[in-house]
Amino acid sequence: MRIIPILLFAVVVAIVPMTTAAPYLNITAAQGTVTIRPGEELSFPVTVKNIGNSAGDTSIRFPIENGTGMQGEEELPHGIHVVNYGGVKRLVILSSATFNVTIGADDNISAGVYTITIAAVSSGSPDAKHNLTIIVPTSGSKAPTPRASPTATPTARATGTAKQTPAFEGLLAIAAVLLIVSINRWK
Repeated sequence: MRIIPILLFAVVVAIVPMTTAAPYLNITAAQGTVTIRPGEELSFPVTVKNIGNSAGDTSIRFPIENGTGMQGEEELPHGIHVVNYGGVKRLVILSSATFNVTIGADDNISAGVYTITIAAVSSGSPDAKHNLTIIVPTSGSKAPTPRASPTATPTARATGTAKQTPAFEGLLAIAAVLLIVSINRWK
């Protein structure tokens, strides 16, 4: 009879976390480095997957443009602007979507290597971030070689601490209760 309260506890622990449904995003494919010449526009794909337990409207976010944000926010390099963010897409559980984003470079942009952070965002989900290196060569020259960056990778995952999905937490709770029950049987 004392097994019933233990099983009841396991069911409650397994179900309660599942009530907080939210998308959980992961950037599964994105370029680590792009080259754009002064006066040009460049389009590239960013693929995002929802590995959470709920659907969500998802979009790609870039740093703010040229001083339009709050102090302390990352800004796009002067002379780089976003032409197309790729829109908003509804990602159901375990689905992926590719956002075709476009950036532009002003005619008078300084040559150099710039690194920015782009993010996949959805309400209730932590942002999935990805570092993007933008190379701007001088007119008529070969593109400069970017310095190796420990955070720039061809594929990226959500940054921050690892998050367990609520379903996994529920399964873990059930496994723990079953282990306790089996230990009590052997006593």
